[in-house]
Amino acid sequence: MFVNAKVQLAQAQQQAVDVVQRERDSLVLQLHDLLRPYAKRVANERGLQIVILKSQAMVFDHDPTTDITDEVIASVVQAKADFVPKMEQTAPAAAAVSKQDGTATAATPQG
Repeated sequence: MFVNAKVQLAQAQQQAVDVVQRERDSLVLQLHDLLRPYAKRVANERGLQIVILKSQAMVFDHDPTTDITDEVIASVVQAKADFVPKMEQTAPAAAAVSKQDGTATAATPQG
């Protein structure tokens, strides 16, 4: 019984990690969608033709005058853009296993 509970705990933990990663990825994509038009406008104003996210690109070196991060942030702040994430309605990552019958119960997501 102990081994079975340990396996179920490990599975529940992995499911929780998977849910958190999916939610994180979703939030990052939503944030990118919000920032894209501001970055495009600032880049166009500076005569730049491409915008690269420093966090996702392998940039070995760059001219500091091409970094538009601060201008994009200022543009978003000035526009008072709100980031209201759309959360997925995912099932709870871990289920509470009943005593000896092996049935599972899960809490309803609050929202």
